[in-house]
Order: sequence, then structure tokens, then C-alpha cells
Amino acid sequence: MKVSVELDEQKRVKSWASNGNLDNSNVYEVEESIWKSNWEAFLLQNDELVYDDNLKKAIDEKRNITELINLYKKMLNDTDYKAIKYSEGIISEDEYAETKEKRKFWRKEINRLEESLNNINKIWKI
Repeated sequence: MKVSVELDEQKRVKSWASNGNLDNSNVYEVEESIWKSNWEAFLLQNDELVYDDNLKKAIDEKRNITELINLYKKMLNDTDYKAIKYSEGIISEDEYAETKEKRKFWRKEINRLEESLNNINKIWKI
């Protein structure tokens, strides 16, 4: 399969096109079965596009961490109404205690995961 690619500063594939959208200046031959689901993990080395397994792992880890952060943020949003009820005195401290502990844990996890995400971004610049 022939693909035309746009590369980032680290010579990693940023975007690509095939078929009629080929830019002849940056056309490379790639194995279609690997390319289609892993194109983000290819980089240019010695005028060839090469698959980097470590880059793929970093991309997958970043994606998984981002999904977890979004899940915890959703859980916080979904319990905002209880925090508001508590702050307005509608529910008691006892009624809010379990939710309060969960929210505290979710915020702590978000902070920890965001730090991991920042480390991945620093190392891989992705």
C-alpha cells in the first residue's frame, strides 16, 4: 500500500492519505495490515517508515489514561448535585459522607493520572 504522509518535528507520522490523495514528495510503501490500525506509531528512519513498538505502547497508554481521567471527571460531574445539596443543607453530612470520600478519591486519581500523562508527553512529545 502506498501512503503519503505528513511528519511532525520528531519525524513521526502526523497524518496520511492514500489512493488519489497522494502527495508524490512524501510517498512510502507500507504493509496495509499493520498500517491501518497503527499508523500513529510509524516514524521516518533512513528514508523508510518504520513501526516503533515503544511509541505504540506510549500512544496506547496515553489513550487509556485519558479515558480514565474522563471517566473520573464524569463521575465527579454526576455527583455534583449531591455536593450542591450538601452545601445548601438539603442533605446531612452523614448522607453526603460516602459521596464525599468517592469524590476525594476521584480527584486524587485525576491528579495522579494527569501527572503520568504529563510524563508521557515530556518523554514522547505526543
